[in-house]
Parts: sequence; C-alpha cells; structure tokens
Amino acid sequence: MTSSGPSPDIESGAPPRRPRFAFLHNKNQQQQSNQVTPEPAHASSGDQSILKDFAQELKNETKKGTKAAKGVWTDFKKFLNRGNVVDMAVGIVMGTAFTSVVNSLVNDIFLPFISLGTPTQLSNQFILLRCPRHNEVIQPCNKTMYITPTDAKNAGAVTWNWGNFIQVIINFLIIAMAVFFIVKTYARAFRRAEPPKPPSTKPCPLCTKDIPIKAKRCPECCADIPEPPKEEEIRDENLSTIQMEEKGK
Repeated sequence: MTSSGPSPDIESGAPPRRPRFAFLHNKNQQQQSNQVTPEPAHASSGDQSILKDFAQELKNETKKGTKAAKGVWTDFKKFLNRGNVVDMAVGIVMGTAFTSVVNSLVNDIFLPFISLGTPTQLSNQFILLRCPRHNEVIQPCNKTMYITPTDAKNAGAVTWNWGNFIQVIINFLIIAMAVFFIVKTYARAFRRAEPPKPPSTKPCPLCTKDIPIKAKRCPECCADIPEPPKEEEIRDENLSTIQMEEKGK
C-alpha cells in the first residue's frame, strides 16, 4: 500500500510549484484590469446651443426665401391676369404678320408697275453725290458703274437714295389705310347699341326757340311753359279715349 505522507517539497522547505500556464492566466487578468470601459461622449451645453441657433437661423432663412418666391409668383399671376399682356402679345404677333403681308403687297404687286417708268426698280434709284476716294484722291466714276446703292456704298461712294425713301412712304401709306379700314370694320361689327340720351332741350310752344328741358318760362318771349303731363295723366287719358271709341262703336 502507498503511504500518504507529506509532500517531499514541503518537507524539504522548497516553494510550492506554480500551476502550468499560470503566467497566461495572470497576463489576461492584467489586460482586463487595464482595459477601461469608455464613457459615452456627450456634447457640451455650449455646442448644443450653437447647433440649435444654427438650425433656427436656417429655418428662418428658408421661410423667408419661400415667402419671397410665393410673393413673386403671386405678383406675376396678377400681372398676367390683367389681360393687357396677352392683348399686347397678340397685337405684336398680328402686327408683325400684317407688316410682312403689306411689304409683300407693295414690293411684289404695286412697285413693279411703278418701276415700269424707271430704268430699274424704285428701291434701286439713287443719285451719285461723290465718287469713292483712293489714297485721299477722288477717283473718276459714273452712276452706270453701280447698279444698286449697295454696290456704290461698298465701293466708297456717297449716294442719295431717294427711291428707297419713296418706297418706305408707300409702305407707310398702305399700312395706315389698311389699319384704318380694319379698325372701322371692327368697330361697326362689334359696336354696342348705346341707349339714347334723354333730351336736354325742348321747343317753346310760342316762339319755337330751344330752351332747357326744365325751364318754366321762355327766356326769349317770357311766356309761361306749361308743365308736361305726367305718366299717370297720359295713361288715364289714353284709357278714356279707348273707352269713348268703344262706346261709339
């Protein structure tokens, strides 16, 4: 049988043995003790107030911008709802189209017959006032050297374009007459029947002079003007006349 006596280490006075892998256990405990749980980061009261002020200012500026945009849009809608803008736009478009029609009428229909009495078209008629210069010296030239005023102008000559001026006057007269007839036709077609105005004068029964409608004495012959019968009196008189005619029948 094995005797359970004291350990030889104890009897010999040697230090007790350390358990295996004890250094790893101590190292883990030391690391755990060194690890400090991080405290949650909290913003200071000063930073929070700055953020609140910034958010409030941003909100106010957004409201101001939205209000300004709504105000501009409201004013724009009021401007469009007046009706003058649409009428003006329609008038400009119609006027431009009408001007093109009149220019074609003058240039393509009327002016060819007028130009039959001139060597060239009326718009190309001009008078040569000065020949072009070359090195500060006027060169000899002739009107037959240039077909149109544009050719003479490009060459440096000075011209008096009387044909183009007459053509512009013809265009203006035709446009004025056309607009006059259009306005008169529109006024007659869409004119509203106005109620007749009450008379302001009446003839005197004695001297037949026109006197104010409310006058009771004529300023010319000093005669008294009888008051006009009232509507009730006229109606009663008409009824009595009708009754008398029926009795007579």
